[in-house]
Amino acid sequence: METVDVTLDPESERQLKAVWWIFFILGVVTAALGVLVIFRPLAGAYGLAVLIAATLIVSGIADMLGAAQWRHSWVPIAWGVLSIAAGIAALVWPDITLWALAVVIGIVLIARGTMRTAASIVSRPPIWGFWLIVGLIELAAGIVALVWPEITILALAIVIGIDLLIAGIAGISFALRTRRMIT
Repeated sequence: METVDVTLDPESERQLKAVWWIFFILGVVTAALGVLVIFRPLAGAYGLAVLIAATLIVSGIADMLGAAQWRHSWVPIAWGVLSIAAGIAALVWPDITLWALAVVIGIVLIARGTMRTAASIVSRPPIWGFWLIVGLIELAAGIVALVWPEITILALAIVIGIDLLIAGIAGISFALRTRRMIT
């Protein structure tokens, strides 16, 4: 692996010395959350429902606050109220939120798989057989997502857990490299 020699001005080096440990702690917490979600995917799935709820509520508030910039200000206010109501519903009924997410994922996978399969047969692009197989797998995964939404949500939670674990390890690595660079 190639190393890069970086020279920092004294102020930048002082700032990095003061904060490198924050990146380390964030990396450890993120990696720990990833491991937790991998081994307790149901908890991760409910965390996803809460994140969806929070996103809906915050975007609804933002829509309502930005209503003055619209010609018909009642439209973004209606969007905002709808988003906030959906966010509250997602908090109150996380199972419904997760089921709806699985249905959307299933529909998208079926649509993509169908289009990819048809396009690979009709267009015969380079490695069309590969694209045909990918399309059929997407189609099958979409059907499974609709028929068995619980497994879809668990799989999604595990993927999120793996992503968190990798991000945490990257954060720890960054912090340790930064610390070595400034000492």
